Order: sequence, then structure tokens, then C-alpha cells
Amino acid sequence: MQRLSSSLRSISAEASIANAKLVARDLGITRVTDVTWLDKIGIPVFSGIRPYAAPEVLCVHAGKGMRAEEAKIGAYMESIEFALADYRRHMSRIKYGSVGEIISTFPAGMTFPTLCPQWGYAVGETTSLCYVEGREIFSGNTVRMPADLVFHPFQASNHSSLFGGTNTNGLCSGNTEQEAIIHGICEVLERDVISFNRLRNESRMVTRSSEPDSIRSMRKKVEEANLSLILRYTSNEYDLPFFSAYVLQPNDTDAIAIADGFGLHPIAEVAAVRAVAEAVQSRLSHIHGGRDDIIERVAYFETHGRDHEILATSMLRASVSDSSDPIDFEEIPSYERSITDLDSAMWQLRRAMQKAGFEYCVTVPLSEPDFPFSVIRVVIPGAEHVDPKSKRVGPRFAHALASQPAAESSLPREDA
Repeated sequence: MQRLSSSLRSISAEASIANAKLVARDLGITRVTDVTWLDKIGIPVFSGIRPYAAPEVLCVHAGKGMRAEEAKIGAYMESIEFALADYRRHMSRIKYGSVGEIISTFPAGMTFPTLCPQWGYAVGETTSLCYVEGREIFSGNTVRMPADLVFHPFQASNHSSLFGGTNTNGLCSGNTEQEAIIHGICEVLERDVISFNRLRNESRMVTRSSEPDSIRSMRKKVEEANLSLILRYTSNEYDLPFFSAYVLQPNDTDAIAIADGFGLHPIAEVAAVRAVAEAVQSRLSHIHGGRDDIIERVAYFETHGRDHEILATSMLRASVSDSSDPIDFEEIPSYERSITDLDSAMWQLRRAMQKAGFEYCVTVPLSEPDFPFSVIRVVIPGAEHVDPKSKRVGPRFAHALASQPAAESSLPREDA
């Protein structure tokens, strides 16, 4: 096992880059380029370019890390994932069926609502939709998954879209299947924690003096650019390290006043590095303007006005700057000592899932057996990924929402 600054890999970043170059052109990836120099921070960020991506799907992808090689392979891997997630590559595998037929393959305790359909949508067993077969990894049993939860994008006639569209949550890759699954599980659990933070943010600022050397090194680069960095930890029912990081400009009226990033991983330092690197990546994505998803935020505030944007920024700054209940990095749970290989990392993640009552994890392969990487979609029934656009809600979030005070009981707004 190779421990990189922001991930666990079975081979080096350099070896993975060499393999990625062999397949990139055939997948429509025309180049992967260093965009670090566009910002003044200097923490590596690379972009992968897919000019022929499907409409309404990202054609510019990003990679991050403390080393340039890690950021470069990250950009390659995300580009490859998106290319292989396109449903048009998998037409022979997609089948029509009813919700009832899909449910009939579920193991005991797994229900359709745990897949988090769209808020307020009535789902009947006779509703027809497209599905693809996957594997529940802990039992090895075949499970049918709605195509919306596997492919991105996905379109079909006579198909009921029950999930408010598609997304890339749990879309992952690795040099091996296990490596990919570890990445996918971490992402799905990370999005789950973020979803509940939308309802009640109980994060705590990490004290600067307790930060590991890797974070201090990144902080130094941020502060030398006359910016500030805030790192916060949120406890969660998985008892896994989860961090949110914020790179702040001095003023709320600055063009990129606050850039954020998140990270969850069984090793606390890896999770923290991922969060800080993603915040830097987010800032650079706004600078180079290549990612289509930033347009939604711009459009929202164009509608609601500049004053509303400045107020929202001011409120966010006050929230993330709250230092009333700080925590030292050493107090945060981490399983670094018990993770010696990918098997032990996988064991820790399964243990964490079970703490939250998640007994199942379904994977659907998106790459061929002879492909140099394993590209997979991971679906964890019960895990939430609440987004203002799709408004998907499962039982756990619905229960938490109902428990909120009346003034707070609503789905998150786009400016939340």
C-alpha cells in the first residue's frame, strides 16, 4: 500500500499517471494541465479536459494534492470516471423493470426509500424505470440498481426519474477494485455528513498549534498569499475524521471571498489534507472558470442581488470563524495505526458504516476487466446526499428534518 498525502493507493502516483496516459485519448481526454500558477497560493491543482463530454456534464475536471503528481493523477482519474459513467457506453446492460422487480433483489432490511428518492415523490411498485445489475460487496449477492444512481448522465424514454436527475456521488476509481471502493465509500459518507451539517452545523475549529506538519505547510502557503485558512472538524455517527476547510479573502466583497473544501477518511491527516486541498482547488476552479457547475451559483445571486450575496458571505464567514469550542487535532479519532494495507482500511470503513446502521454497499462496475483502472459506482443504502437542486431525501434526513424547530424545518436553500 502507498500512502499519498490525500489518499491510499496500491501503486505510486507516477505509475498510475503512466497507465492513465495509455487510455486518456481514447476516452476523449485531450489533455491534463497544471493550473496551479493561475492562483497565488502554490498548492498543486491540475485540470483534465474532455471537450466532447455529454451536454450538461462537466468537461473540465480537477485534481488536488500536496504534490504535483498527486494532483495530476487526480485530474486524470476524475476525467476517466466521468467518461466511463456516460450511459451511452453501457446500453447493452440497461434493462427496463418495475420498482417491485428491483426491490425483489434487495437483501432483508434494504428498502427503496433508503435509496433516497426525490422529496415528495410517490413511488409505487408498478412504477417502471431502468436498472442495471450490481453486487452487494459484503454478501456477494446480485442487486438491481436504478440507472439514475449509476450513470451520469442518464436519459431514456418510458423511464420514471425518481431521483431528481443524476449526480456523481460514489463515482470512483482506483488501480484495483478495492482501492476504488475505499475512495467511493469515503465520498458517500462525506456527502452524508455534509447533508446533516446543512441542518445543524456542529463543527469545531481545529486549533492551529495542534495541526500536523502537512497542514502547517499548506497553511503557510495560504497565508503567504495574504489569505487565511480555517480548518474545522465535525463529529459524526461513523466516528470517522471529517473536516471542512475554508480559504478566505480579507473582505466579503472580494471576488472569491470564501472557498471551501471537505474531506472524510479513516486517517485524520489524510482527511484534513483532502479538505484543505479541495478548498484551494475550489478557489482555482472559480479563477479559471472552466467548470460549468459554478455558473449555478452566479445565476442564483444575479437573481437575488449583490447585497444578498454579500450578506450570505458575511454570515458564512461568521459561522466558520466561530472559535468558541475549539478542538486539538490529537483529540480527533484516527485509525492510522491500525491501517497497514487496503484490507485493514476497508475493515475500518465497514465498521464505521455499521455504527450508523449501514449493512449494505452496492457496487456497479463501469470499466472492462482488461482496463488498467477499476472504475465503479458505489451506492450505500441509507446514506444521504441532500442537494437543493435534486431534493433527494431518505428516511434518516426526513427524521432529522422533522425534529428541527419549525423555523428551521425546510430543505436547504441554494444560498445555504
